[in-house]
Amino acid sequence: MNVNLRKFLIKILQNYPQKHTSGLKKGIPFSIHFANVGLIAYQISEILRKIGYFNLEDSHTVFIAAVIHDMNKITNTSMRTAAIRENIIKVLKENFSENEDFWKDKIDTIQNIIPLHSVDNPVGSKLYISQKEKVMAKIIQFSDTFDLLDSANLEYDHNIYKKLLNLLEELNYYVPEFKYNYLVYHYFNDYRGVLTNYITDEIINKFKTTVLAVPIARFNDGVVYLCNKEKYIPELLFEDIVLETPKKVFHKIFSMDYTLQKKGNEVYLREGIFNFSLDDALTHIIFVINNLKTSDRNKVLKKITEDYLKKYFGNKTKKTMEIYEEFDLIFNSTKEIETIKEKLINLIKKHETQRKIKNTYVDELKKYIETRLHLSNLQKNNISTFTINKYGKNPKKVCSICGSEFEVSEAMSAELPRGIKPQLFSNILPANKTMDPKRNICSICKLQFIANKNKSYSADEKNVYYVLIPYNYFPDELINEIKEEYISIKSNSTKENKSKDNENILSMLGIESETIEDGLFDYTNINIPIINPIRYKNSKKYSETVFIAYAKALYIQKNFPVKILITGYPQLLDEDIRFSEDILIQDLSFKLKKTSSERILKLYEIFRNNPKNFFANKNNYFYKISTSEPLTAFSTYITKVFETKKDKKVILNIFEALFGGEKMEYAKKISEFILKQQENIFNASKHQIVKYFDVCKEVLKKFEPQIESEEDLKAQLFSRIENLVNKPIKKEEIMNYIDNFVEFVKELENKNLDKGRKKLLLNWKKYRDLIYGYVWKIYFENKEAKNNG
Repeated sequence: MNVNLRKFLIKILQNYPQKHTSGLKKGIPFSIHFANVGLIAYQISEILRKIGYFNLEDSHTVFIAAVIHDMNKITNTSMRTAAIRENIIKVLKENFSENEDFWKDKIDTIQNIIPLHSVDNPVGSKLYISQKEKVMAKIIQFSDTFDLLDSANLEYDHNIYKKLLNLLEELNYYVPEFKYNYLVYHYFNDYRGVLTNYITDEIINKFKTTVLAVPIARFNDGVVYLCNKEKYIPELLFEDIVLETPKKVFHKIFSMDYTLQKKGNEVYLREGIFNFSLDDALTHIIFVINNLKTSDRNKVLKKITEDYLKKYFGNKTKKTMEIYEEFDLIFNSTKEIETIKEKLINLIKKHETQRKIKNTYVDELKKYIETRLHLSNLQKNNISTFTINKYGKNPKKVCSICGSEFEVSEAMSAELPRGIKPQLFSNILPANKTMDPKRNICSICKLQFIANKNKSYSADEKNVYYVLIPYNYFPDELINEIKEEYISIKSNSTKENKSKDNENILSMLGIESETIEDGLFDYTNINIPIINPIRYKNSKKYSETVFIAYAKALYIQKNFPVKILITGYPQLLDEDIRFSEDILIQDLSFKLKKTSSERILKLYEIFRNNPKNFFANKNNYFYKISTSEPLTAFSTYITKVFETKKDKKVILNIFEALFGGEKMEYAKKISEFILKQQENIFNASKHQIVKYFDVCKEVLKKFEPQIESEEDLKAQLFSRIENLVNKPIKKEEIMNYIDNFVEFVKELENKNLDKGRKKLLLNWKKYRDLIYGYVWKIYFENKEAKNNG
């Protein structure tokens, strides 16, 4: 995508957070609707450009017009009054921060086609626009209608599906060379995190290569494609997917390293070894044994290959005795490893018909895809599905994790993620059983666990994961943009160049260049991205880690509107990604304190620009400042961060974030007086700055309101301040300072001097820090005002 269009898209995503309040888009931000319509339209216009109907400028025009198609929502007026030239220019100027020449020659076309995107509200006449503009308007109409969908299964709303097909037919009428006249989908009625993403990637590739389909939108539950109706034969496509996808997905997840377990000079088989060819399995066994520190490798080889035969054919019986006799003969006849390997392969192939091993992972993946995958216009018969009735009747044959109908086996600790134990409590065993049985887990859950391990996703008390879930779908063009950015940033090895590229989609997701280098973000998971951006090792408590994660989620959502699941347990199932909240904190012992999300976000945006100050090795100042009441938070900031760091100007933003529009009239007047007494504030110590405030403390302590009046207090304060001032000053100025100080004390407790005095003395340090910070705040405000004339 052109860099100007990308910057335009980013601005749109950030500038229109308002949500639809009614209709099918209820709860979806305007920005997401604008971006979705723009990106779907752009994908179709690019197809037309490739067949020669559009040029590059046409494609750019369609994108811009599609993004701002709802001028009535942007300007909060009717379409009739909104879609006028002046308004369009104003909106483009606001969202194209630079390079006005890029869009100004497109205004006439944009003005012509925007009103025609809706059949219910046509403004202007189709008679006076060109056929190419009619095509552009039809593309936007299709894209706007498409954004009503919230599932890849187009049959859920057949009326919308039918309308979309009619619009494609109209496009084909205007442009006969446009052969993508049909809309199809694959729908997957289960979600398994990384495993589902791998399966989805392979299905997309199969659609692209087999029926030349173009994916345009990725939903939580599948993908929608444009294709030529004549090329789409669902029965053949389904057969190809079921045949080829399981093997490809399995080999993405499972390596030979998971097939054997070493303990000293002992080697043990794992069930995964039977998913590999006999030759590969024996080659790996021999390789591992050759690296053992033992002199009798043949003995170890015989033991492990005998175990292989027992799992493959079963234990020694009359039926299998011949196999084991031939096996012993092989090892008695030679010690040459390669000869043994060759004879073992021949032995197993010879007796293949006696195989008793259960289904392999590939077999189970095939069954899983067969039962969970649905394609457009495909009738599926005799598919066995799991029902809850099966669960209680035969618990030993049901997965203890997902409750599915697939073949189960006992769990091994090496396969399980942290937090799940191999044993499972059961109340169906005989009394006085000394140990709980091992839990039964299906092959699909095991593959899911292994896929997460490969990505280093594990339930750990220092890890927090973000799962980014679209409100309805991610346009495929957005996926491609993120992939290109990822590859570009990763291939650019210089940090200097990386820091310059701050206008990209990845940065909006809170993903920095360093995160990519650490391998904590992988664009292959973008169907529903799982991101583990930082391991907060400096957090003293897990609640601090989760709080920082919540703050970052607010930041991501402000810049890139998505629903966000925050979880410490990335073994996701379908119900985990279906929730109505914008941000959901799942399975984490965390309760958000009474701190507004707006304040947390403001502080996070300030602190993320200088993380070393606030996410220090020993102290998590961000957590302390964000979760304290404003006065305590400001005092913490002043004493822990402000006094020791060079960038003092940030105090303006900190003050605004903590106190907002809270009135502090008398504190401001006190601070203005103190600032006037400073010759060079940068050379002054904290004590030198706040001494005009500190000197009042002793007077307040000795003041007895029962026998002394307010005027007595002011007289004593005047004496102390007059002696403290070094340069000539009018008495009226000192009296004004003292009047403001006394009013400041009274304001602390609703005009009550005695209660205010006690409160100030009890919290002296906090208010002292407030005045100190206020002095600096006024200094920088005055400096900015002077610079701005």
